[in-house]
Amino acid sequence: MEPVWDSLVEELQPMGGVQTVLPQSSVKPFLLEVYNDWCLPCLQVEPVWDSLVEELQPMGIGMGIVNSDFAAKLTQRLGVSRLPAIVAVVDGRPVTYVGVISREGIRRFLERLLPVSIMEVTDSSLNDFVSGCRHDNKPRAVLFSQKPAPSLLYRVVSFAYQERVVFGYANTKAANTQTLRFDFDVGSGPTLLIFKEDNDKPADRLEAGEMQKGSLNAKISSNLHLFLPRLSSQDIFNEVCPPDTSQTPERLCAILFTYNDADHDFFRDTYRQYAKSAEEFQGRVTFSYLYESTQGSFADKFNEGLEGAFISTSVTLLLLWRREEFSVAYGWLPTGWQGTGNDHRRLTSELQTVLQGKKPLPFSAKIPELYREDQPALIIQLFKKIRNTWYFMWDWYHHMDVIESTMVISVLLTLLMVVAGGFVLSMANKEMQNERKRERRQRATHCNRGNTDQTGPTPRKRRYLELDELVPSTYANLILDLRPGQLTVLLAVGQENREVLLKTFAREVYPYARESKIAGFGFLLLERNQAWLEELLQNTADFPTKVTVPNCEGIVIAANGHRCYYHVFYPKQRQSNHKRKRRDSLDGDFVGLNDSTSEEEEERPTDATWVLSGLNFWMDRLLEGTLKKYPTAGWPDVR
Repeated sequence: MEPVWDSLVEELQPMGGVQTVLPQSSVKPFLLEVYNDWCLPCLQVEPVWDSLVEELQPMGIGMGIVNSDFAAKLTQRLGVSRLPAIVAVVDGRPVTYVGVISREGIRRFLERLLPVSIMEVTDSSLNDFVSGCRHDNKPRAVLFSQKPAPSLLYRVVSFAYQERVVFGYANTKAANTQTLRFDFDVGSGPTLLIFKEDNDKPADRLEAGEMQKGSLNAKISSNLHLFLPRLSSQDIFNEVCPPDTSQTPERLCAILFTYNDADHDFFRDTYRQYAKSAEEFQGRVTFSYLYESTQGSFADKFNEGLEGAFISTSVTLLLLWRREEFSVAYGWLPTGWQGTGNDHRRLTSELQTVLQGKKPLPFSAKIPELYREDQPALIIQLFKKIRNTWYFMWDWYHHMDVIESTMVISVLLTLLMVVAGGFVLSMANKEMQNERKRERRQRATHCNRGNTDQTGPTPRKRRYLELDELVPSTYANLILDLRPGQLTVLLAVGQENREVLLKTFAREVYPYARESKIAGFGFLLLERNQAWLEELLQNTADFPTKVTVPNCEGIVIAANGHRCYYHVFYPKQRQSNHKRKRRDSLDGDFVGLNDSTSEEEEERPTDATWVLSGLNFWMDRLLEGTLKKYPTAGWPDVR
């Protein structure tokens, strides 16, 4: 439809202001009267049209007239066949009014045409209605009125702000809204309440005496964001944290980095409480948050200074000056945000220091646009494009003359023949390739049968799991950057028995790697990381007192990098064998019969057939969540 309306806009320019019909029709409905100078019935509807202009234009509905004598082609494109005609343009689509032209009839026509979803709000549904703002990031507006249905004015305002605010309606005469009337002190006249994150307290209200189109727009437009908005699109980012220009004062942005996880609700709730109470920073600091899982390309640009920006019990808090549209200066709140009273004091002090210029933000970055989280699904976008293209092609063909139609049909038929010919040739070529493949398979089968008759059946190749070694380059992917719920299972091996142990380990855990979606697998070489293993496991009950490569081979660690805890598998046979040898050594020393030291006895070669015995049962318990957890204050460094 857009190419059609481009030419339509050009022809409407002499009418003054109606050239904005196309770009504004998605947020503002338009009503057009089509007439000509020789139409007597058109004169009869003039009083009705004048009263409509007087009533509807103040509501925000665009009004215009089209003279069919000077705009015949435009009249055809509007679909007008009789005069006079009333045509509404909503969301780029013209719809002609059918019926007797009257003031009430056209009002009802517009009310039915506006695609607005206004939810009914009652005593029992208000909490669910308001609570949805935390999910879709949109404030709630509820109109209380004695009318059984929303007025046309409320529908027009709802249509204008439908992308930013969720609208509701409560009939004050209904029995199921009386509790709301009492709780929020709603009188007999229309009252607008705007809710944000608080279910029990409106963020703003508009009383009956102020209920005009201008005041409604002003009230809604000043409440487009929650107390703590989520940066869910580039438009919201531009509004919450605008670039520094001569029109907008410079503002410091404090952005909390979280995940869309219930475990992070506490951080967001405490941060929201701080944002609501930080009145001394009003107009100078804006507070918001984002989801790292959906805005990863944006969050990844802030990778400097992260070392001291958080601890295991906190999330990161970014302080940002937006100098230009895609250029920013930034820093981090030291040790991040934990949601405690001490955090309130630390953040206040940090903001005051930065605003006073005593501490400049140390880092800079070039940032991309934010991903729009509420954009329609791909199939819906594709359907809309196909629909608009179809409307355009149909309208274009419908208004062509005979010569143009003949040329277009000839070109389309030629293209169709070319495509059909190419399809036939492609299918023939594909069939020839398939025939060659069948011949090669037959020859290969014949050769294999001959070899099988001579040497017997070929054994089936066993599949093994590929394992990554824990080294500095893989440390982040294997442990540090794991997301909630992910585990990495690591086997400790020595260089001498590395190959046989890794093959046995891969064979044992392969079924779990294939069926489980939460676990990754790898290994650590004890000659490199024996100190790392000792530092991590020194407080566990079964860790050997003498740390050597043979003593630690076969230990398996399941690390939860995000939660900072781990599970440990100790080879049961090694554990019992170690205790038995230690007891035998003490007895032998007592009677003086031992010829070798206990160290020589303990450092015997590893037998992979029993070192990993019982690992499959341990993996079952790991995936069931019944294993003991060992917390760690932080993961040791890998050398």
